[in-house]
Amino acid sequence: MKNHFTFRLYGVSLRAAKLVTARITLIARHDSDLGRQARRALSSMHLNIAESIDAQGGIRRQRMRTALGSTNEVIACLDLGDALGYAALDEEAVDALGHVRATLLKLVMTKR
Repeated sequence: MKNHFTFRLYGVSLRAAKLVTARITLIARHDSDLGRQARRALSSMHLNIAESIDAQGGIRRQRMRTALGSTNEVIACLDLGDALGYAALDEEAVDALGHVRATLLKLVMTKR
């Protein structure tokens, strides 16, 4: 059952990445460092979710924890880009990232 949630999460994460990319591009036009950091965090989020799919035990949980931290970082980069006037927040992208975050929290916090 847990693999099913993680596998579904892979698709949600990929959709979020597609939705966020345009905002990150706008942020990078104003602040290349923040844009690079957001891209790295977005890649880390998705790739760690992918690594967790077939991982087991502590390694699986660690990959999900890393993905959660990266998801939080992407959200912070978008919030900062909005606060600095580089790119307005997109509700669909924010919702998709929120879904990724909530699912990761549930998976990481579940007792085994």
